[in-house]
Amino acid sequence: MNLLHRIGVGALALGLASLASAAIPLAVLETPGRVRLVLQQHAQQKAPALSIHFSGYLDTRCPSDVQCAWAGEARAFFWVSGAGIQPQVLVLPWDGSGQPARATQRLGPFRFTLVSLEPRPLMSGTVNPADYVAVLNVVAGPAP
Repeated sequence: MNLLHRIGVGALALGLASLASAAIPLAVLETPGRVRLVLQQHAQQKAPALSIHFSGYLDTRCPSDVQCAWAGEARAFFWVSGAGIQPQVLVLPWDGSGQPARATQRLGPFRFTLVSLEPRPLMSGTVNPADYVAVLNVVAGPAP
């Protein structure tokens, strides 16, 4: 599977999954600020106000059914709005090695870290875009 094919699948995921987004239940932020979202799912928190929508991904990681010399990388895209945040796209990286890049992004009073992005691509077939799940840590408060 080449890079353009994987990018195309990720872009296609946005369009296809949005058709079914009305049927996806609203997620809630769990204690201590972890949220699990399937593609096109929303999560909301009342206080402090926060809305997160898992809107897409770009996945160029090594397929899970082969061995690669390069682990690849992925990015998950979220539409975020809420208290002290101008609505915007948040891009969180994943380095593809099985460990998250742990790059924390700060928006307003919140810090966001991508904990996991699954499934990985397959060489022997395709992954259904609706199967993608992103797990985030969301922490409110001052930077550490």
